[in-house]
Amino acid sequence: MSIQRSAPFKLSLCLAVVSALLSGCNENKSTHDAKPDRSAEYEQQIRDLTAERDRLKTQVQELSRSPAVILADVTSALSNKDPEKANKAQAELEKRFPKATETADGKKQIAAYRDGLAKAAAEEQRLATLGFKALPTGLTVKGSAVTAKYGDLSFNARFVMDRYDSSYHYRDADRDTKYAIISMTATAGKGVSNPEMPGAALYWADGATLKKLGEFAIEFTRWESYATYLGNYSDSRNDFAKVPTIPFTLGVQISDEEVKKRPLYVVATKDGCIGRGYERFRNPPDFYRGGCSPLKSTLTAKDFTDPASKLTVVLRRD
Repeated sequence: MSIQRSAPFKLSLCLAVVSALLSGCNENKSTHDAKPDRSAEYEQQIRDLTAERDRLKTQVQELSRSPAVILADVTSALSNKDPEKANKAQAELEKRFPKATETADGKKQIAAYRDGLAKAAAEEQRLATLGFKALPTGLTVKGSAVTAKYGDLSFNARFVMDRYDSSYHYRDADRDTKYAIISMTATAGKGVSNPEMPGAALYWADGATLKKLGEFAIEFTRWESYATYLGNYSDSRNDFAKVPTIPFTLGVQISDEEVKKRPLYVVATKDGCIGRGYERFRNPPDFYRGGCSPLKSTLTAKDFTDPASKLTVVLRRD
């Protein structure tokens, strides 16, 4: 019964034999210098064996790089935005495995990557021509864990939150300032009991950039009672482990001069970036605080057109 061996195994075996012969040759090299009758033919044999060993070693390395392994290099390079490396790996696929399925897949991935770059460049050019008004807006933002629905933007000297019964809590704006206020209803995905909230900030368009006026704070809209507001009892209506949807109110204090700036943009993150905290002697004990790195102090069109963008425009106020 014959036993079939794979090509890499056979090459590895040959490589081992050649290496053993070279090792033996090296061990006898000390006696070579002492025997004048050894010809240059012996040295040539060593060179030939060394060359054969190196050739077999290279061949083993090449055979170990299967089409799947090379395709993974293409995918990884594109993910890291390194098209030059991706093209190099694709060239290796086309040379060694021209008819492999992975070769066709690599071509599709590179073509899709190039199309994405072209579309992003075209969108960036469109925005450069039309300005930020060309950006699409939408009050509903679907993220990986939370879908947020926003209300209209208003300005008020008083920011009201934490309602219960007929009572409520508020913050009054400082002199010569107003609160920019917007509502948000957050719905957590199935099986998500403590998601991070998406962030939102208020910007105004200054030429080719959006400049941040402030980042919205997130507050609970209502509690079941004063006791639940104090944290003496749990409030199911404000617990994602109990209910899928919770209403919030968002506010940020800006100057009266900034209120007049136009156009204004409410920009939100697609994914959560603001975590929930708890402090027993705080009223209310449960709260959301944090900052969102995508909401930079200055934004350009590329921050929205990039395929990996985490931002979206909720609404615009002209």
